[in-house]
Amino acid sequence: LIDSGVLHFKALRFWAAVADWAKAQAKARLAARSQRSFDALLTDVHAALHGDAGRALADTLHAAWPVALVDEFQDTDGIQYGILDAIYRKSDTAVRGHLVKIGDPKQAIYRFRGGDIRAYQRAASNVPDDGKMRLDTNRRSSRNYVAAVNAWYELSGEALSAQQDAGGVHYHAVKASDRKDDSPYTIDGVICERPLQFHAADDLDQASAPV
Repeated sequence: LIDSGVLHFKALRFWAAVADWAKAQAKARLAARSQRSFDALLTDVHAALHGDAGRALADTLHAAWPVALVDEFQDTDGIQYGILDAIYRKSDTAVRGHLVKIGDPKQAIYRFRGGDIRAYQRAASNVPDDGKMRLDTNRRSSRNYVAAVNAWYELSGEALSAQQDAGGVHYHAVKASDRKDDSPYTIDGVICERPLQFHAADDLDQASAPV
């Protein structure tokens, strides 16, 4: 019998080879049709900005777009951040222009598309404290719901990732808006006074539940 670990390693090698073959095929077919993929465009721009003529290209792009606003920044990756960082930094690494990055690490859910939460965290760490603004008021949810969520994380802990230090993702208590709840959430016409509730499944066998 072959050890299952050996089989697992061979399977990983096989699928890695398949992925490399698929990437090579996609690149060859695009080249044959004189087409470029979005990823290729980003990679080429990144390479150009970090090449011999990178500073001249960065200066030209910055002159054309001295201000940029990037929403959902938590979904960027290292290549995209590298492009923006090169454009909005001088040759002496000092920042220039206005690069506004809007993001929420708690919404970083697109890793399967290439999103890299570490790129967002690096970008955030490069911004001085006086250059950061926090959107700390929830204007979408009722006051009761905001209070309930804050209470939940106060009890369960604010860490949302395996990293417990400052480099991890954390929940920060938010404020509710000052507007009145003119149209409160109701169930069968009755106002829901407890908008956040947890229900345990009585028939769930915790001992045999899959992990």
